[in-house]
This record gives sequence, C-alpha cells and structure tokens, in this order.
Amino acid sequence: MVDVPNIENPFDRYARIVRNAVGVPVALVTVLESAHQVFLGGAKQLPEPYCTTGTSPLTHSFCQHVVQGGRSLVVDDAREDPELRSNGAIRDMGVVAYLGWPLMDERGVVVGSLCAIDHEPREWTSAEILMMRDLAACCSAELDVRMREASL
Repeated sequence: MVDVPNIENPFDRYARIVRNAVGVPVALVTVLESAHQVFLGGAKQLPEPYCTTGTSPLTHSFCQHVVQGGRSLVVDDAREDPELRSNGAIRDMGVVAYLGWPLMDERGVVVGSLCAIDHEPREWTSAEILMMRDLAACCSAELDVRMREASL
C-alpha cells in the first residue's frame, strides 16, 4: 500500500508564512463574492462562526476595500480610521491593525486579498509591506492556477 501524503491547502500555507514572518495572530487569503468574503486560507485562526463557515459578510470585511480600490490597504489602528471604525470585524474578529495586498487573476483583475491582522495597534514596517507585496504576487499566481483548473 502506498502512503498518500497529506495535501495541505496552499492558501493555508501562505497564511502561515505571513503569520510567522510578520508576527501576527491572524493572516488570511480571501476572495470576494457578491454578498460575502470567502477565506481560502487562514480561517482556522478566526473566532466562531467564521473559522467553521469559512466566510463572513461584507460588513466584516476589510479586504473589500483592497478589492474595490485595487491597491494595498495599510491600517495601523482601524478604531481610529473614520472609514473603517464601524466595520464589524473590529468587534467580532478583533481586527485592529490590518495590512492587505491585492490578489489578481491573469488579466490583472483584483479578486481578493492576502492580509495580516493584529489585535493591537501597530505600525507596519517597510520590510513587512514589501514582503506582503512579494507574497501576494506568488499567491496571485497560485490562485490563478486554481481558478483556471476549477473552470475546466
């Protein structure tokens, strides 16, 4: 009998790399759908019900701002940000500091976000921001491959 290796979700791997490299309690790979965001990776670090459902409503999404704006979002303390302070993720998921980078498909359309989340305010360093940019490019390539495979 041949042992089949445990195949890890590649998006959980990206989330783990971000958590370890940046030193945050939560990192996620997300994509947006019309009424909610889907956690492709890292959901196990979230509180219930999000870790079980693997989704959250857009009222609890910082990643939607990355997708809609088409650019990174760097937030040191969301509780102080007039646009974000009413976001349900602050109360229900403990999101305080957020660093999100766009995930793009092969046409350059932003479909999701690779993000780092801290429960405390923090000032993101230029090294952390550059690392997220590079990892998001790699994660985008992986996501694009998976999306093309799913459409076959």
